[in-house]
Amino acid sequence: MTSSLSAFLGEIGRHQLLTPEQELMMGRKVQAMVAITERCHLSGGSGPACEYSDEEKGVIRRGERAKNQMITSNLRLVVNLAKRYQGKGLDLLDLIQEGTLGLTRAVEKRNMTPPAAIVSPPMPTGGFGRG
Repeated sequence: MTSSLSAFLGEIGRHQLLTPEQELMMGRKVQAMVAITERCHLSGGSGPACEYSDEEKGVIRRGERAKNQMITSNLRLVVNLAKRYQGKGLDLLDLIQEGTLGLTRAVEKRNMTPPAAIVSPPMPTGGFGRG
């Protein structure tokens, strides 16, 4: 195991898992952020729809912080899943990277009506099980 991978694994081990209540609260912040930023995206990425009020900017900042915390708190799951597919054609670091991308999409897209715990992130676009 490379030293950078060891450092990464040590770092993610320091982050506590979220309670279902924390996950729900943070997920709602992410949903609020996505609703605001999606408006801009749907208008082509420019124009009045992309001019955010101070309140909207605050919602976006809080949503980004919540999204990052949700991702960081669930990286152990990504590593655990990646290790299951190690040696099947992809390097462990590549599997972790793909899993992290899937986790990021899952956090942004999930429905926050209870219960909505992240049981497992979507498989990487390359698919863990291929090969």
